[in-house]
Amino acid sequence: MIKIPKDYSEAKKWIKPIFIIMIILPIVLIYFAINMRKNSLPELFEAPSFNLIDQNGIQFSSEEMVGKYWAVNFFFTKCRSVCPMQMSKLKTFKEQYPGIGLELISITVDPQHDNPERLKEYIQEMSLNEKKWSFLTGDKDEIRNIVVNGFKSGMDEVQNDGLFDIAHANYLLLVDKNNVVRAVVRFDEQNFEEKLFGLYQNISD
Repeated sequence: MIKIPKDYSEAKKWIKPIFIIMIILPIVLIYFAINMRKNSLPELFEAPSFNLIDQNGIQFSSEEMVGKYWAVNFFFTKCRSVCPMQMSKLKTFKEQYPGIGLELISITVDPQHDNPERLKEYIQEMSLNEKKWSFLTGDKDEIRNIVVNGFKSGMDEVQNDGLFDIAHANYLLLVDKNNVVRAVVRFDEQNFEEKLFGLYQNISD
């Protein structure tokens, strides 16, 4: 009968646990690496609270967005400079990613002209999909406060070649489910739609 050395028996007890660790450890490391990258965007600032009116004439509260991922931009229906491009890119984004859980909010910076009826007409003129997309209007001073102080964005009435115009931000702000702004995306960036989708994936569950 062959006598197995005692030290071999002791070593054999450790083979299985070590083998298990060698399998599990890489999986755990990969999991944490993915999640660290997934939520790597900085927390910029808390999105403001607001109560406005949507394109259907219904009161819209920012509280409705708690627990959701959303993005907000600023526009007005008379705008002939950057606004059509903004809406075109958001329209393309929704078409490219129809099942995405990101809601869009577009706030007019010309509420005196852009009432709910005008917003509804604009949506039809631009052939925009209203699903998970709210167009908001309200009191002029309240909107200025929301845009300038709340979202820390520019808004100013100017004369452009003798014509009335409203200068406003040409970017979109991405907000997480905790109501914190996590990214700012310029509409004139290349591959805007793909970049926005990637940023959304970074902060989403």
